[in-house]
Amino acid sequence: MKHPKISVIIPTWNREKTIKRSVASALGQTFEVFEILVCDDGSTDETEEIIEAMTDPRIIWVPGNRGGCPAIPRNRGLKRIKGDWVAFLDSDDEWLPRKIEKQFQLISETKNKVCATNAQRSVPGKGIVGNYFSFEKNEITFEDLLGGNEIICSSLLAHASLFGATGSFPEDQSLKTLEDYALWLRLATQTNVSYIKEPLVVYNDDAKNTHRGKDNLSNLEQKKLVIEDFTKWTKEKNISKGFEALIKAKNKLEKSNIELEKNRKKVDTLKHELESARNQIKAYKESLSYRLGYFLLHPWKFFQKR
Repeated sequence: MKHPKISVIIPTWNREKTIKRSVASALGQTFEVFEILVCDDGSTDETEEIIEAMTDPRIIWVPGNRGGCPAIPRNRGLKRIKGDWVAFLDSDDEWLPRKIEKQFQLISETKNKVCATNAQRSVPGKGIVGNYFSFEKNEITFEDLLGGNEIICSSLLAHASLFGATGSFPEDQSLKTLEDYALWLRLATQTNVSYIKEPLVVYNDDAKNTHRGKDNLSNLEQKKLVIEDFTKWTKEKNISKGFEALIKAKNKLEKSNIELEKNRKKVDTLKHELESARNQIKAYKESLSYRLGYFLLHPWKFFQKR
C-alpha cells in the first residue's frame, strides 16, 4: 500500500492549556501524517501563539471568527485539506503513538473507507477511569449507529473522497453537540466502519467545558434530531429509501421493546405485591397460631389479661 497522505483536522477554541499536547500526539504518530490543520473558532487566549511557536512545517493555522459550533471550524478544515485521508482530533484529546498505523493495518484488510477506535476516558481530577465504549464488534454498520453513536470524533479516519457524497458536518445550531453523529450516519451509507476495540485515543471527558455539558436534551430527543437531519439529507440526495425503511423498522422495534419492558416491570410489581400479601397472611397465621397455642397452655393468663 502506497503511503497515503493524511490530513489531520483539529478544531479549537481557547485551548491554550491542551492544544500543544494534542498537536504533539499527531506529530508523534509512527505512521507519519501529511498535514495538521488547526482550525480556530475565534480564540481569545494564547492558542494561536502556542501553535505559531511549534516549528514543524506540517502544522497549519486556519483562522476563523467565532461560530460557537464545532462543525464550523471542522468544515473550514475540510475545505483546505490536501490529503487522501482525513483524521479528526479534538484540541483537548490525544492520540496514542500507533493509532494511525493500526487503523491503516485494519483498513488494508477490510477495504472499508472509514475506521474508528475505542478510547480511554479521562476525567478531570481522576485521570483515566476506563474505556469509553463497550462495543464488541469489529465493524460498525449503519444499523449499529441507529442504536446510538458508537464513534468518538477524535478516533475517526475516513477517505477524503467520501465527503463529496456525504457533505460536511451539519452546522445547524440544534445539532451543535450531535453534528458528528449526524455525519457518521451519512458516512455509513457509503461504507461500513472498521472498528478497533483497543483504545487508541485519550478522550478528555470534561462536560463542564464543552457544548455537550450544556445540552439538556434527553438521549431520545437527541436521536430524534439526528434522524430528522438524516431523513432530510436522504431526500435531498435521493439516497435509497431502504435506509428510511430500516429506520422505521428499528423505531417500531424500539417502541415494542419499551412496551415489553414496561409490561415486565408491571409483572414484577404484581409479583412483589403478591409476595407481600402472602407474607402478611403468613405473619397473621403465625400470630394466630401463637395466640391459640399460648391460650391452650396458659388459659388462666389469657383471662387474667381480660
